[in-house]
Amino acid sequence: MVRKRYRVEGYLFPFGYRTLVKSYAARFIIRGYIQYQPDESMEILCEGSSKNIAAFRKEINIRDDISLLGFYVVSIRQQRAPKDGKFESFEIRHCREMTGSEKISDELQDNLMFVYTWAAHQQSEQMKSKKGDRKTHKRD
Repeated sequence: MVRKRYRVEGYLFPFGYRTLVKSYAARFIIRGYIQYQPDESMEILCEGSSKNIAAFRKEINIRDDISLLGFYVVSIRQQRAPKDGKFESFEIRHCREMTGSEKISDELQDNLMFVYTWAAHQQSEQMKSKKGDRKTHKRD
């Protein structure tokens, strides 16, 4: 089991990116958390196998078109991770204590942005694929 802490900086609209990171954590069997910081960066503490942590880090380094996704990672810096604590899942943490209605609102916004982000990413991939098809057809 490996534990890493990352500070992610860039154009990270808090909604959407957190949920996308959480979905990658589920895909790679990563436990830990992501937390939006007052300086507008994100802190990610994650535990998992070395192989899965490496794949997870690669996926969270999103550099797609900012106009499609609404966020763009500029840097991911590894920081010293605490040795204590075990996580049972991957969660989204908040900088301050939230009321019940604030939590519901925050989760709803996260999920809506995730759906938008996923759809925009799919559209971007289709556009890239079509461009590749055009290049292939021109050669024939």
